[in-house]
Amino acid sequence: MKTALKLLLLPLLLALGVLELASRFLSRTAQIIVTAIGSILFLIVVISAVFGIAPTQECIRNGIVIAAVVTVVNLTAAVPALLEAARTALSEKLM
Repeated sequence: MKTALKLLLLPLLLALGVLELASRFLSRTAQIIVTAIGSILFLIVVISAVFGIAPTQECIRNGIVIAAVVTVVNLTAAVPALLEAARTALSEKLM
């Protein structure tokens, strides 16, 4: 019975491993790109506010939106850790 269970859950373990690697790559790539773009946009917002190019309220609103988007994208780093925990728990049950 335990051997049959191992054979049935092997594809699930492999799929979780592939998903973990893909999510790790994609989340890190997204973090790098969004952080770089967000930093440039935030610098533009600060310069616009300092030199009076745009109204201060608009600059504050844009700065908050940029910070929120960068924070949300950086929170996606938790997804690979969750997949790794699921894969580890499943493989420990099979042992």
